[in-house]
Amino acid sequence: MSLRALKTCASVLAGLALAMPALAENVQGLAKGFKTRTIGLSQNGAPLLQSFYFKFSSEDHHFGGMEIQPNSPTQNQMKYGFSDTNGDDEYFYNITIAPYFGEIFRRSHEREFCHGATCTFPIEHPANMAGQVFVLRGFYIQFRGGDHHMDQIRIVERNGMVTVALNDTNDDDNFAIDLHYAYIPRSKVSAISSVSGTSAGGGRATIPAGNAAIRGFNLDFVSGDRHIRDLGIVMNGAGRLEVYFGDKTPNDQFRWTVDYAILR
Repeated sequence: MSLRALKTCASVLAGLALAMPALAENVQGLAKGFKTRTIGLSQNGAPLLQSFYFKFSSEDHHFGGMEIQPNSPTQNQMKYGFSDTNGDDEYFYNITIAPYFGEIFRRSHEREFCHGATCTFPIEHPANMAGQVFVLRGFYIQFRGGDHHMDQIRIVERNGMVTVALNDTNDDDNFAIDLHYAYIPRSKVSAISSVSGTSAGGGRATIPAGNAAIRGFNLDFVSGDRHIRDLGIVMNGAGRLEVYFGDKTPNDQFRWTVDYAILR
């Protein structure tokens, strides 16, 4: 399905907030570079990442980095950003966070410096992994030493090991990653699964309705690398999942996978 068919203009994405479950909080607007804003989540809830979407307002650009960090630098604030190396280009952002109430193993992995296209590293996890579900709270990822075309971006956890990728077609650029995550009991999750496909510009899938959280994702152009205009994973709580990964002419195919959990 093409990006145009998905109608990815800001007004359509803004409407997704109306379909979010009552507990989820949606924040959106226009910005440049990396920013901090106030969010309204109660301090009693742990914010989990449900959806994110970024789109440069004009043309497409090299990719420098992006950030989503709820409850940072303090409670009820959020750091966010989407930028090339200059940080002076306006973008639209649409981020949804779902507060989780209950037993949780919540951690942040200190900055990992990856050399080359991809890296895998262990993270702190519960002593007994059985019956635990990994979910993302947020992340910061950025090329080191300038910006680049984009070929692949990936964050995937398997059994306490996380594999991260950020690369152009040469697979030789260094990058940094800050990872904010949690493990929650399987009993607090009504569904856990993955969806995947191959699309041009944007793709869509049906998932169970409910308060969703992103467990991991992989977006990878089929052939070569590109500038980036928009990038995102959108789950609206009503059983619809959308992915976006394209430049200003969204006709280049990409492979995608999204791991998700539906909270009880």
